[in-house]
Amino acid sequence: MRIILDTNILLSALMTKATPPDALYEAWKSSRFILLSSEQQIEELRRVTRRPGVQELIVAAEAGRMINDLRLLARMLGQLPHVDVSPDPLDNFLLAMAQAGDADLLVTGAHGIREADPAILPPQALPPRIAVLVPGVAFTADGRRLGQGGGRSE
Repeated sequence: MRIILDTNILLSALMTKATPPDALYEAWKSSRFILLSSEQQIEELRRVTRRPGVQELIVAAEAGRMINDLRLLARMLGQLPHVDVSPDPLDNFLLAMAQAGDADLLVTGAHGIREADPAILPPQALPPRIAVLVPGVAFTADGRRLGQGGGRSE
């Protein structure tokens, strides 16, 4: 199975041990799935781990090890296709990775996720068999999240 872990999942794995993001990261390191990554993601991870507020929450050596592990062990994707469909333009590279790597699953984090508007991000814009996991507890019959808790209290 080919999986993309959103950068915020990787950051969460660095910040908190024995949590679902950490379990996903450890499962990848145990070869339970193929992790897809790209230079764009590594650059984002490097940039965010250097922010003052984030530096206080992580161990720098662990962040460096994660970046090295990604480069050496993940399936690194080369040139990504142009994708401009995400409600958050900074996430377009993740959708491009999903397309370029023929991903089976894109796992994203709990906060700041925008529900995809079908007019902006139609299902046909995603690779044909990809599943996108987003947080939520309750959903409508047509798959929309209930609540306004930003992924915290649905």
